[in-house]
Amino acid sequence: MILYEYICDEDGPFELFRPISQASEPAPCPVCGKLCPRSYTVPRISQIDPGKMSAIEKNLKSQFEPSRYSVHGDPRSHGVPSSHRPKMKRKAYGGPRSWVMESTA
Repeated sequence: MILYEYICDEDGPFELFRPISQASEPAPCPVCGKLCPRSYTVPRISQIDPGKMSAIEKNLKSQFEPSRYSVHGDPRSHGVPSSHRPKMKRKAYGGPRSWVMESTA
């Protein structure tokens, strides 16, 4: 059951717990008994847990301001998953041992 808000022309707004299947149907006013249409309101965001709200804000911020990181010697790169770090380029070794691979910075 979900709390829905309805508006009576005579008595004003009222809230009513109803099943989702009855959400679009008119509801009787608790004062006058007249059938009233549902009022579509903004969700009550102030009742969200502060931890969840913080996570939502971080997600929205990262959507527009992605974090930047560097692999070589930058302390900000700590905590970045290895799957998100740039891959090092490899080149063939030109010395006497042809099976050796070297990394370039």
